[in-house]
Amino acid sequence: MLLLEWQRSYRRNGLGNQLFLYASLLGIASRNHLHPIMPSYSPVIKVFTLGGKDLRIADPEAYDTLVCKGRSLPQPEIYSAFCCTYFSFTEKLKNHVENDVVLHGAFQSWKYFHPEYSAEIKQSLKFRADIILEADTILENITKDLHSDTELVGIHVRRGDILRTHLRQFGHVPAPGSYFQRSREYLDSRHTSLFYVVVTNDVPWAKEAISGLNAVVLEKVKPEVALALLTKMKHLIISTGTFSWWAAYLSDAVEVLYFNGTPTPLSFYDITFRAEDYYLPNWKGLS
Repeated sequence: MLLLEWQRSYRRNGLGNQLFLYASLLGIASRNHLHPIMPSYSPVIKVFTLGGKDLRIADPEAYDTLVCKGRSLPQPEIYSAFCCTYFSFTEKLKNHVENDVVLHGAFQSWKYFHPEYSAEIKQSLKFRADIILEADTILENITKDLHSDTELVGIHVRRGDILRTHLRQFGHVPAPGSYFQRSREYLDSRHTSLFYVVVTNDVPWAKEAISGLNAVVLEKVKPEVALALLTKMKHLIISTGTFSWWAAYLSDAVEVLYFNGTPTPLSFYDITFRAEDYYLPNWKGLS
Protein backbone atom coordinates (compact mmCIF):
# COMPACT_ATOMS: atom_id res chain seq x y z
CA MET A 1 0.00 0.00 0.00
CA LEU A 2 1.35 3.44 -0.94
CA LEU A 3 0.03 6.72 0.40
CA LEU A 4 1.29 10.11 -0.71
CA GLU A 5 0.16 12.33 2.11
CA TRP A 6 -2.08 15.20 1.04
CA GLN A 7 -0.84 17.40 3.86
CA ARG A 8 -3.28 20.04 5.01
CA SER A 9 -1.16 22.77 3.46
CA TYR A 10 -1.27 20.96 0.10
CA ARG A 11 -5.06 20.69 0.22
CA ARG A 12 -5.23 24.42 -0.44
CA ASN A 13 -2.80 24.27 -3.35
CA GLY A 14 -3.84 24.70 -6.94
CA LEU A 15 -4.99 22.06 -9.37
CA GLY A 16 -1.59 21.71 -11.05
CA ASN A 17 0.13 20.81 -7.78
CA GLN A 18 -2.63 18.32 -7.01
CA LEU A 19 -2.23 16.69 -10.42
CA PHE A 20 1.46 16.14 -9.77
CA LEU A 21 0.58 14.42 -6.49
CA TYR A 22 -1.91 12.19 -8.27
CA ALA A 23 0.35 11.26 -11.19
CA SER A 24 3.44 10.69 -9.05
CA LEU A 25 1.42 8.56 -6.64
CA LEU A 26 0.30 6.31 -9.50
CA GLY A 27 3.73 6.17 -11.09
CA ILE A 28 5.64 5.38 -7.91
CA ALA A 29 3.04 2.80 -6.86
CA SER A 30 3.17 1.06 -10.24
CA ARG A 31 6.97 0.86 -10.24
CA ASN A 32 6.94 -0.73 -6.80
CA HIS A 33 3.88 -2.99 -7.21
CA LEU A 34 2.05 -1.15 -4.46
CA HIS A 35 -1.59 -0.11 -4.23
CA PRO A 36 -2.05 3.70 -4.41
CA ILE A 37 -4.48 5.38 -2.05
CA MET A 38 -5.64 8.99 -2.25
CA PRO A 39 -8.15 10.95 -0.15
CA SER A 40 -11.59 11.86 -1.43
CA TYR A 41 -10.98 15.52 -0.59
CA SER A 42 -8.40 15.87 -3.38
CA PRO A 43 -9.53 18.61 -5.82
CA VAL A 44 -8.54 16.30 -8.69
CA ILE A 45 -11.65 14.23 -8.00
CA LYS A 46 -13.89 17.26 -8.50
CA VAL A 47 -12.50 17.96 -11.97
CA PHE A 48 -11.76 14.55 -13.46
CA THR A 49 -13.49 11.18 -13.62
CA LEU A 50 -10.58 9.13 -12.36
CA GLY A 51 -9.88 5.61 -13.46
CA GLY A 52 -6.35 4.87 -12.33
CA LYS A 53 -5.34 1.22 -12.16
CA ASP A 54 -5.79 -0.22 -8.64
CA LEU A 55 -6.46 3.28 -7.31
CA ARG A 56 -8.32 3.39 -4.04
CA ILE A 57 -10.08 6.58 -2.99
CA ALA A 58 -10.60 6.73 0.75
CA ASP A 59 -12.90 9.02 2.70
CA PRO A 60 -11.10 11.67 4.79
CA GLU A 61 -11.41 9.85 8.11
CA ALA A 62 -10.20 6.54 6.72
CA TYR A 63 -7.35 8.16 4.81
CA ASP A 64 -6.12 10.18 7.77
CA THR A 65 -6.29 7.03 9.90
CA LEU A 66 -4.13 5.18 7.38
CA VAL A 67 -1.58 7.99 7.35
CA CYS A 68 -1.39 8.03 11.14
CA LYS A 69 -1.11 4.22 11.17
CA GLY A 70 1.79 4.51 8.75
CA ARG A 71 3.71 6.54 11.30
CA SER A 72 3.85 3.53 13.63
CA LEU A 73 5.40 1.20 11.04
CA PRO A 74 9.15 0.59 10.65
CA GLN A 75 10.64 3.15 8.26
CA PRO A 76 7.22 4.06 6.84
CA GLU A 77 7.83 7.66 5.89
CA ILE A 78 9.88 9.09 3.06
CA TYR A 79 10.29 12.83 2.76
CA SER A 80 11.07 14.91 -0.31
CA ALA A 81 11.80 18.52 0.62
CA PHE A 82 12.73 19.39 -2.97
CA CYS A 83 9.59 20.05 -4.98
CA CYS A 84 10.96 19.85 -8.51
CA THR A 85 13.83 17.40 -8.32
CA TYR A 86 13.61 13.70 -9.15
CA PHE A 87 14.75 11.18 -6.55
CA SER A 88 15.54 7.78 -8.04
CA PHE A 89 15.20 5.96 -4.72
CA THR A 90 11.44 5.98 -5.32
CA GLU A 91 11.99 3.39 -8.05
CA LYS A 92 12.98 0.77 -5.47
CA LEU A 93 11.03 1.50 -2.33
CA LYS A 94 10.85 -2.22 -1.57
CA ASN A 95 14.57 -2.08 -0.84
CA HIS A 96 13.93 0.45 1.92
CA VAL A 97 10.64 -0.61 3.51
CA GLU A 98 8.74 -3.85 3.98
CA ASN A 99 5.18 -2.73 4.43
CA ASP A 100 3.07 0.35 3.79
CA VAL A 101 4.78 3.55 2.72
CA VAL A 102 3.76 7.15 3.34
CA LEU A 103 5.39 9.72 1.05
CA HIS A 104 5.65 13.40 1.97
CA GLY A 105 6.38 16.16 -0.52
CA ALA A 106 5.33 17.64 -3.83
CA PHE A 107 7.01 15.20 -6.28
CA GLN A 108 6.81 17.61 -9.20
CA SER A 109 8.84 15.81 -11.83
CA TRP A 110 7.73 13.99 -14.96
CA LYS A 111 10.28 11.31 -14.19
CA TYR A 112 8.05 9.83 -11.48
CA PHE A 113 5.51 8.69 -14.07
CA HIS A 114 6.66 9.44 -17.61
CA PRO A 115 6.99 7.82 -20.09
CA GLU A 116 6.10 4.37 -18.72
CA TYR A 117 2.74 5.32 -17.24
CA SER A 118 1.92 8.35 -19.34
CA ALA A 119 -0.83 6.66 -21.36
CA GLU A 120 -2.47 5.23 -18.25
CA ILE A 121 -2.40 8.55 -16.41
CA LYS A 122 -3.75 10.53 -19.35
CA GLN A 123 -6.48 7.94 -19.86
CA SER A 124 -7.45 8.19 -16.20
CA LEU A 125 -7.60 12.00 -16.25
CA LYS A 126 -10.77 12.61 -18.19
CA PHE A 127 -12.43 15.98 -17.58
CA ARG A 128 -15.99 15.82 -16.31
CA ALA A 129 -18.59 16.12 -19.07
CA ASP A 130 -19.88 19.50 -17.89
CA ILE A 131 -16.35 20.95 -17.97
CA ILE A 132 -15.74 19.67 -21.50
CA LEU A 133 -19.08 21.07 -22.63
CA GLU A 134 -18.23 24.52 -21.28
CA ALA A 135 -14.75 24.44 -22.85
CA ASP A 136 -16.15 23.31 -26.21
CA THR A 137 -18.72 26.11 -26.16
CA ILE A 138 -15.98 28.70 -25.64
CA LEU A 139 -13.92 27.08 -28.38
CA GLU A 140 -16.82 27.17 -30.84
CA ASN A 141 -17.38 30.87 -30.18
CA ILE A 142 -13.69 31.55 -30.83
CA THR A 143 -13.40 29.56 -34.04
CA LYS A 144 -16.72 30.34 -35.72
CA ASP A 145 -15.26 33.31 -37.63
CA LEU A 146 -11.78 31.87 -38.20
CA HIS A 147 -10.54 30.23 -41.38
CA SER A 148 -10.58 26.45 -41.27
CA ASP A 149 -6.79 26.19 -41.53
CA THR A 150 -6.16 28.50 -38.55
CA GLU A 151 -4.11 26.90 -35.78
CA LEU A 152 -4.93 27.83 -32.19
CA VAL A 153 -2.18 28.71 -29.74
CA GLY A 154 -3.05 28.63 -26.06
CA ILE A 155 -1.33 31.10 -23.75
CA HIS A 156 -1.51 30.88 -19.98
CA VAL A 157 -0.58 34.05 -18.10
CA ARG A 158 -0.15 33.55 -14.37
CA ARG A 159 0.13 36.61 -12.21
CA GLY A 160 -2.05 37.35 -9.19
CA ASP A 161 -0.76 35.19 -6.35
CA ILE A 162 2.71 34.86 -7.84
CA LEU A 163 3.27 38.60 -7.34
CA ARG A 164 2.94 38.26 -3.57
CA THR A 165 6.04 39.08 -1.57
CA HIS A 166 6.50 35.66 0.03
CA LEU A 167 6.32 33.87 -3.32
CA ARG A 168 8.77 36.30 -4.90
CA GLN A 169 11.12 35.80 -1.96
CA PHE A 170 10.75 32.04 -2.37
CA GLY A 171 12.03 32.41 -5.92
CA HIS A 172 9.02 32.59 -8.22
CA VAL A 173 9.39 34.95 -11.18
CA PRO A 174 6.29 35.97 -13.16
CA ALA A 175 6.78 35.71 -16.91
CA PRO A 176 7.18 39.26 -18.34
CA GLY A 177 5.45 40.63 -21.40
CA SER A 178 8.67 40.27 -23.40
CA TYR A 179 8.53 36.49 -22.96
CA PHE A 180 5.06 36.27 -24.47
CA GLN A 181 6.07 38.59 -27.31
CA ARG A 182 9.19 36.56 -28.05
CA SER A 183 7.18 33.34 -27.94
CA ARG A 184 4.66 34.68 -30.42
CA GLU A 185 7.42 35.83 -32.74
CA TYR A 186 9.01 32.39 -32.56
CA LEU A 187 5.78 30.59 -33.45
CA ASP A 188 4.83 33.14 -36.11
CA SER A 189 8.15 32.46 -37.84
CA ARG A 190 7.42 28.74 -37.98
CA HIS A 191 3.69 28.59 -38.68
CA THR A 192 1.11 30.46 -40.71
CA SER A 193 -2.39 31.52 -39.74
CA LEU A 194 -2.11 31.39 -35.96
CA PHE A 195 -4.70 32.64 -33.48
CA TYR A 196 -3.80 33.14 -29.82
CA VAL A 197 -6.21 32.25 -27.01
CA VAL A 198 -5.19 33.70 -23.64
CA VAL A 199 -6.38 32.54 -20.22
CA THR A 200 -5.18 34.43 -17.18
CA ASN A 201 -5.85 35.54 -13.63
CA ASP A 202 -4.92 39.11 -14.58
CA VAL A 203 -7.06 40.17 -17.54
CA PRO A 204 -6.05 43.88 -17.65
CA TRP A 205 -2.34 43.02 -17.69
CA ALA A 206 -2.78 40.34 -20.33
CA LYS A 207 -4.81 42.62 -22.59
CA GLU A 208 -2.03 45.19 -22.51
CA ALA A 209 0.82 42.69 -22.94
CA ILE A 210 -0.79 40.42 -25.52
CA SER A 211 -2.72 42.38 -28.11
CA GLY A 212 -3.50 42.16 -31.80
CA LEU A 213 -6.24 41.15 -34.18
CA ASN A 214 -5.18 37.51 -33.94
CA ALA A 215 -5.49 37.25 -30.16
CA VAL A 216 -8.28 37.11 -27.60
CA VAL A 217 -8.01 37.35 -23.82
CA LEU A 218 -10.78 35.34 -22.20
CA GLU A 219 -12.55 36.68 -19.13
CA LYS A 220 -14.31 34.97 -16.23
CA VAL A 221 -13.29 31.44 -17.16
CA LYS A 222 -13.23 28.93 -14.32
CA PRO A 223 -9.77 27.39 -13.75
CA GLU A 224 -10.85 23.85 -14.56
CA VAL A 225 -12.52 25.02 -17.78
CA ALA A 226 -9.43 27.04 -18.71
CA LEU A 227 -7.30 23.94 -18.21
CA ALA A 228 -9.58 21.84 -20.41
CA LEU A 229 -9.57 24.56 -23.05
CA LEU A 230 -5.78 24.78 -23.12
CA THR A 231 -5.47 21.03 -23.69
CA LYS A 232 -7.32 21.49 -26.99
CA MET A 233 -4.77 23.90 -28.48
CA LYS A 234 -2.42 23.10 -31.38
CA HIS A 235 0.50 24.88 -29.68
CA LEU A 236 1.03 26.21 -26.15
CA ILE A 237 2.90 29.06 -24.50
CA ILE A 238 2.93 28.22 -20.82
CA SER A 239 3.62 30.40 -17.83
CA THR A 240 5.23 29.92 -14.45
CA GLY A 241 3.69 27.20 -12.32
CA THR A 242 2.20 23.73 -12.52
CA PHE A 243 -1.21 24.71 -13.90
CA SER A 244 -0.05 25.32 -17.45
CA TRP A 245 2.53 22.52 -17.11
CA TRP A 246 -0.40 20.15 -16.89
CA ALA A 247 -2.23 21.88 -19.71
CA ALA A 248 0.77 21.04 -21.89
CA TYR A 249 1.15 17.50 -20.60
CA LEU A 250 -2.50 16.57 -21.10
CA SER A 251 -2.59 18.12 -24.56
CA ASP A 252 -1.38 16.91 -27.94
CA ALA A 253 0.30 20.25 -28.61
CA VAL A 254 2.89 20.18 -31.38
CA GLU A 255 5.04 22.89 -29.83
CA VAL A 256 5.24 23.82 -26.14
CA LEU A 257 7.17 26.91 -25.06
CA TYR A 258 7.95 27.64 -21.42
CA PHE A 259 9.46 30.59 -19.52
CA ASN A 260 13.02 29.69 -18.50
CA GLY A 261 13.61 32.79 -16.38
CA THR A 262 12.51 31.15 -13.15
CA PRO A 263 13.49 30.46 -10.38
CA THR A 264 15.40 33.45 -9.05
CA PRO A 265 19.08 32.43 -8.87
CA LEU A 266 20.24 31.31 -5.40
CA SER A 267 16.70 31.38 -4.01
CA PHE A 268 15.30 28.44 -2.04
CA TYR A 269 13.18 27.53 -5.05
CA ASP A 270 16.32 27.51 -7.18
CA ILE A 271 17.95 25.05 -4.79
CA THR A 272 15.00 22.66 -5.03
CA PHE A 273 14.48 23.00 -8.79
CA ARG A 274 16.12 21.01 -11.60
CA ALA A 275 14.91 22.10 -15.02
CA GLU A 276 15.72 18.75 -16.62
CA ASP A 277 13.57 16.99 -14.03
CA TYR A 278 10.68 19.41 -14.38
CA TYR A 279 10.31 20.28 -18.09
CA LEU A 280 9.92 17.57 -20.69
CA PRO A 281 12.89 17.32 -23.10
CA ASN A 282 10.80 18.17 -26.17
CA TRP A 283 9.54 21.46 -24.69
CA LYS A 284 11.45 24.62 -25.56
CA GLY A 285 12.49 27.26 -23.04
CA LEU A 286 12.53 30.96 -23.88
CA SER A 287 13.46 33.94 -21.72
